[in-house]
Amino acid sequence: MGNGAVEALADKAVHWLKGDDFTSRIRSPKAVMVMNDWDVASSHRLNYCKQMGIEIIGLQEGTTDFLRKNWDNKGYADPERLPYTKSDFLLLASNFDASYFPDRPHAIIGMDRVEPLFTQSISFPQRPRVLININFSFKTCLEFSRDWLVDVATSCETLGLDYVISVHPQDETDLTGYEDKISAEPLHDLIHKSSLFVSRFSNAIYESLALGKPVVYYNPHKEGSRTFNEAEGAFSVANNPEALLESIAFEVKARGIRQRAQPYFESHLSIEAGRSSTDRAVEALDKRFKSLATKRDALAARALEPDKISIILPVYNVSEYLDRCLDSIINQSYRNLEIIAVNDASSDNSLNILKTYAADDRRIRIIDRPMQSGLSSVRNLAMMQASGKAMMFVDSDDWLAPDACEQAMTRLIEDESDVVVFDCYDYFEPESKWVSHYSADEINNGTFRRHNFAKICAVWTKIYRTDFLRRIAARFPDGANFEDWFWTVQWASNANKITALAQPLYFYRRNRPGSITSGTRTEAEQMRNIVRNLALSEAYLTARKLDKGLLVVLLNKADVRVRRDKVKMLEQARRDAYDVLGSYLATAYPTSLPHGVRAPSVVASYDEHRAQLRKGG
Repeated sequence: MGNGAVEALADKAVHWLKGDDFTSRIRSPKAVMVMNDWDVASSHRLNYCKQMGIEIIGLQEGTTDFLRKNWDNKGYADPERLPYTKSDFLLLASNFDASYFPDRPHAIIGMDRVEPLFTQSISFPQRPRVLININFSFKTCLEFSRDWLVDVATSCETLGLDYVISVHPQDETDLTGYEDKISAEPLHDLIHKSSLFVSRFSNAIYESLALGKPVVYYNPHKEGSRTFNEAEGAFSVANNPEALLESIAFEVKARGIRQRAQPYFESHLSIEAGRSSTDRAVEALDKRFKSLATKRDALAARALEPDKISIILPVYNVSEYLDRCLDSIINQSYRNLEIIAVNDASSDNSLNILKTYAADDRRIRIIDRPMQSGLSSVRNLAMMQASGKAMMFVDSDDWLAPDACEQAMTRLIEDESDVVVFDCYDYFEPESKWVSHYSADEINNGTFRRHNFAKICAVWTKIYRTDFLRRIAARFPDGANFEDWFWTVQWASNANKITALAQPLYFYRRNRPGSITSGTRTEAEQMRNIVRNLALSEAYLTARKLDKGLLVVLLNKADVRVRRDKVKMLEQARRDAYDVLGSYLATAYPTSLPHGVRAPSVVASYDEHRAQLRKGG
């Protein structure tokens, strides 16, 4: 962080985060400011911001080659890696820089690192000395750097001029033969002690001019940026050794540089007397955030009450993840939401986080349960109080894409569906991976029940019409895990129309410590929960005389818990689960398994335990 930002915030109550902690922080930010939004190392953090709808503010990092014309050989000319393509709002040094972003919201704030230099005193050494700035940092144009250095040093030697070399910390130029000319002094100190500054593309050209020292911009390798190729008379531009020699001979005697460079600075640095860049940046950001808030309020005001979506949010000991989840919900592009958050007797800071958010957003309604009742009971309670036209479920350690509600609700209304299915990202910190969980075409064609049903049991990858759920009296089974199985049997066997969106709109956090799916239950306990859902599904479908094709799919799906090739399962644990399943099947289906149950481990467990029952009987 630079451009005066750290210094300006030194006495403020600022909470600094390590870069590695960014995506796992307790409270997600409302905005993120970056000086470099094209670096590979920061890409996953900025992609996260895009996913969460967090404003990205680009703070111009000194002099910038916006078009990356001289970086082709490093792959940076790729449009995806041009500077500030990810930023939503830009803080730029001048109108010259703004010309590269005609359609991007921005503010002109100048450049704090240069402005104070104009007031420093100017002095020149009695014996002329040239400062050569080696700044081929991060391997930019590195293939030209040795020849560049030799050209400049040779020109100085030909003219009988003393010279000193300053080297950027990230430069890898071959300096063989020039070791005794290299200085470790700070760059500004060296500029003060020199008569002339020679450099390739560098912010230090601005700084040298502001300090009243003449400049030669040497560009034999044809850097394409206009910033220094169009000098407006402020300094000399040389593109070959002959022009370089002539330029050094002229500029080393030059004086009155600040006055000479005034027109150049007027176009390249927006300087306002009495107002620092930091002051202007704060004013611009305040104006930006107020504008965004006004737009959000206007969207909320236009939302129609009949089209409200009720978001069901169970909460239990998720303080580390809850902010990210809530931020993704309250910042949805679809504004007419009712967020019913049920705190299930959390022992951490979850309830306080909910209260903090509810104080700022009237759409959040908190139900605080003094005693823990479990996920199913919490969802059932919230469903009874939902007033929206549609319902969505979000687990409090997961989060939504910024337009998830808008896309899902639009499809639900346009298709007149009872349920709309959408896909999800599987999130393994710090990255998200999209592996398609179903075929949208098969769902839209009505053929999903046999082929896709087992892949779309998750309750949270759907939007449901509220009147449909109430008509079929859908509920979650109290006290059972794998509750999504029985839930899915209810809606999928009764829906008149189910449609699907192909794109992922939900981010599912995988293998979180302490979550249900990564808990400490034994395989036998897990299988007992599966068996309970199978029994509830069998009874439900039988009582209502509904097709049992969905049950067959679930019975085959149970194979994943008992097959021998299951990853990281001890044989005894597998055998325990195998016995629980086989015992249930042999009792529930004494004659034969339902037609279509073919999963080898399921069939084997059934045959073995049915034989034991017959032998015992």
